Amino acid sequence: ELRLLMRAQKFLKLLSIVLVLFTSGCQGRYASLNNVMNQCGFKTTAFSKFHDCMNEKLPAPQAGQQDYYAQTAQDIRNELQYCSGQIHSKKMKEKQAYEYFQGYVNTKDIEEQKSAQVAGAIVAVALVGVAVNTCANTNCMSDYGGGSSYDAPYMCSACPSCSPVCTTGKACGNTCISVLDACHVGRGTACNTHIRSYP
Repeated sequence: ELRLLMRAQKFLKLLSIVLVLFTSGCQGRYASLNNVMNQCGFKTTAFSKFHDCMNEKLPAPQAGQQDYYAQTAQDIRNELQYCSGQIHSKKMKEKQAYEYFQGYVNTKDIEEQKSAQVAGAIVAVALVGVAVNTCANTNCMSDYGGGSSYDAPYMCSACPSCSPVCTTGKACGNTCISVLDACHVGRGTACNTHIRSYP
């Protein structure tokens, strides 16, 4: 029983670490842009100076580079250029240009966070599927009997189609019995919601 619990704890810890690493690596590119914007005098200096400062601080485009960071930097440059052009042609005032650019960054940040959440959920579902499949293929319940050949009943979490579901008693063959009784039938269609000792 203890080995089964330790395996489950290790798996959950690994899953949480993977999700944290995955989602932290997938988000924050636009959110971190706010620091650079503030360093460049966002809304406190002329837009042309802000534009020049941002161009200096953004990573320089390199020939043949097509990764996400390069695309993000290029998209930001394009928006800055658009705002500068609108100011120059008097279609926007500087305040409007700043507001437009801030709206663009905020929208992209939200899109990026949603994408990271969806990607994290997909990874989580895939990992849980692998774990359940591995458990089903390797008979995780073998830990019940301390290594004996007794086929302990399934856990309901690993067997959603099992019935009846034993919540207060323990599974024994195709029925539930008291946790105080010994089960000598072994595995059937019944399953346990909690870890029980066998036989």
